[in-house]
Amino acid sequence: MKLNEHQMAVVRDQLGADPLPETHPSYPALTQAFGEHSFYVSDQGLLVVQQVPEAPQTGRLVLVAAWTDDSKSELGAIEPQPTELAIDFADGTAPPTPNGAA
Repeated sequence: MKLNEHQMAVVRDQLGADPLPETHPSYPALTQAFGEHSFYVSDQGLLVVQQVPEAPQTGRLVLVAAWTDDSKSELGAIEPQPTELAIDFADGTAPPTPNGAA
């Protein structure tokens, strides 16, 4: 899911993380491989946010690529793995829009 400015601010407030900027050289390849998302890089690998169907105001971080080596210099696609990290997008003043559409 591509996050809007409000949703990115909520993730920043709740997790202290910023998405990979769209101007990053890897962004076009990531979009081609994984679709339109806001991408987050962590110690585990590459994460995206997916809306929780039974809780539309909640997003779950999903690991879509893992580091292939100990130096964390290359990512490899994996079967998506939902994490325990959930984001409450209802937290804040501006309501989120479906799929991050503006």
